[in-house]
Amino acid sequence: VPVVEIRDAGKNIVTLDALGGRRNVSVSLLGNSNGTLRGTLVRLAESGQVDFDDLKIDEISNHIPYKLQFTSEGLIPAFSEPFHVVSGSPYKLGIVQQPCGARGGLPLASQPHLMLLDRGSNRVSTPEGAWSVSAVFQNVTTSGNLKVPFIHGFAQFTDLRIDTLGQTYVVFNVGVPFQLLASEPFNVTSGPPAFIEILVHPGNGVEGVLNPQPHIAIMDGGGNLVHEPAN
Repeated sequence: VPVVEIRDAGKNIVTLDALGGRRNVSVSLLGNSNGTLRGTLVRLAESGQVDFDDLKIDEISNHIPYKLQFTSEGLIPAFSEPFHVVSGSPYKLGIVQQPCGARGGLPLASQPHLMLLDRGSNRVSTPEGAWSVSAVFQNVTTSGNLKVPFIHGFAQFTDLRIDTLGQTYVVFNVGVPFQLLASEPFNVTSGPPAFIEILVHPGNGVEGVLNPQPHIAIMDGGGNLVHEPAN
């Protein structure tokens, strides 16, 4: 917790002056442009001293240290020693790439890509195999690897496929204590022609005319009727 004191030229704490030892002190972030300083950034010094007890920085420093600057009107600014911010423990999930481009019989054109985040939304790099995430679907036919590990904080699905037409979404589950995270909704449309299904088999011929006549359907790889023309 940064503690700031108001001092005179002789480095004595000023507990009583024309302002009664009460001054507003502001804090700002220097050194690394990645992060944003959050919390109470202006506090009132009482008897020449003020504590900043709720400051947070939302990005790790990545080898470039941060520095805090403290200012008060009419006074020479003070600067903290350089310091680093590292990621915390895994706390929540983030979606790097949303699933989309779903067609029956084909893998998703855009496979979901997730990452582990700490409370400050910084990516947490974890040992391979320490954490994994599952893709959960409701009332649709799916295939592919529904569970993948996190590697250096990232998890990449590669072969998810959905064959049930309509709008759907994916729920990602890491387990307790993580909250479930749902993807954005996306549509599943029929895929390219893959096979022929006979709906009505031909009957016996009477005077050379089959009765009933054969009735066929062109289907995609997921078993959905293909409406586009096909010979």
